[in-house]
Amino acid sequence: MNNDTTQSLQMTLGFDRSLVSWRRQSVRYLVADITVPDAPKAQVSSGTPMNLAIVIDASGSMTGVPLEYAKTAARGVIERLQDDDRLSLVSFADYVITHMEPTRLNREARNRLLQAVAELGTRGCTNLCAGWLEGAEWSAKEMLASNLPNGRVILLSDGHANEGITDPIQLADIAANLRHRGVYTSAVGIGDGYSPDQLLAISEYGGGRMHDAERPEEIVEVVLGELGESRRTAADDVRLEIQTPPHTKIECLGGCPVSESGSFFTIALGGLVSGSRRQVVLRVSTSEGSEGEVLNFTGRLRWRQPDSTTEVCGNYAMAQLTRAASEALSQQPRDIERSQLAAQLWLGDMVRESVRHNRQGDYRAVQVYLEGQRKYFARYCQGLPEGPRMIRQFELLFGRTQRPMRERSLKEIALRHYKSSRSEVDHRSERRPDWDEYLSE
Repeated sequence: MNNDTTQSLQMTLGFDRSLVSWRRQSVRYLVADITVPDAPKAQVSSGTPMNLAIVIDASGSMTGVPLEYAKTAARGVIERLQDDDRLSLVSFADYVITHMEPTRLNREARNRLLQAVAELGTRGCTNLCAGWLEGAEWSAKEMLASNLPNGRVILLSDGHANEGITDPIQLADIAANLRHRGVYTSAVGIGDGYSPDQLLAISEYGGGRMHDAERPEEIVEVVLGELGESRRTAADDVRLEIQTPPHTKIECLGGCPVSESGSFFTIALGGLVSGSRRQVVLRVSTSEGSEGEVLNFTGRLRWRQPDSTTEVCGNYAMAQLTRAASEALSQQPRDIERSQLAAQLWLGDMVRESVRHNRQGDYRAVQVYLEGQRKYFARYCQGLPEGPRMIRQFELLFGRTQRPMRERSLKEIALRHYKSSRSEVDHRSERRPDWDEYLSE
């Protein structure tokens, strides 16, 4: 990927409405619209070697068909990587085995890797963190040994980590530290038994992707899909930085990792592929102030070039809010496209929170949470083309998530909103119902 293409990553900023009250708190939605150029195919496929670690759950629950398909996926990666790429293979259960240290894929190395995959078997419990870290450290070591700009880990698991570090918050911190070092992690959850909280924390904060393989054969589809996305990456570790006026609160819809330092907010967006578009919605709360006062919001992107350790800073973009009297507020125009997007991601956040409480069996918490959102969401949807449909979906969510639901339904609902909020592709070939159809069970 050459520098000219990467430098053309572009962003615009704009609010759903441009006026806020000068006498009381107001809420507006700021949309960052990011576009990535569609690089020529030859340019995407060239560049530095890939440095990849495949980490496979080999605990007892993977015995049989799940492990066989995981091995098939690993073989597919081995066959599709280029001769100069590096690959390492790790499995974990109650202890970790490195089946192959980072290896340049000549014919002999491919044969040895294929043999290692064939001999992989199951054993013991699930020390997910130890296995993941082993694969990540091999990628990090190869970065130093071969002067490579980054490393990638694909983590496959069908279970809930029950040994070693299991807390999602701690896993997120580790993933973020690895991301800062240039090691990015994607995760594949297999079946219905995996812990979405653990794998989501690792992939979100690790700058990668979260995938779901409901059926064993889909492991192959999502792993090879992830490999293809890695080949098309135009910008790694993309971060959106927003500087806000004093006494302003900001919240990112869609669940992206956010860090705060004074008036600066940084939203981690992971990697972006060639030809993609990513829209980020921020809920902005303003305090009271002086009539006519202009509030400036400044944003820019930072990212790493896939074939370099160089960090790139994009151009600044700006959006403004103006404090106004009530009469002007009621007559101000509304940006329908931005409002529609904000409502969709707001609904997605309510879905994720409701699913989380439902999985824990805390149906009272679902009721309290959604009742607190109900009137505000309905009011915001008024006048939007998709408003009536989203209100119906909300009411269906309200009624259904206050009683037990199947784990598969919870995973599909959350995954659909996770993917759509990030404009990501679901690499599973079998089409699933729309998310709200799972609420009709």
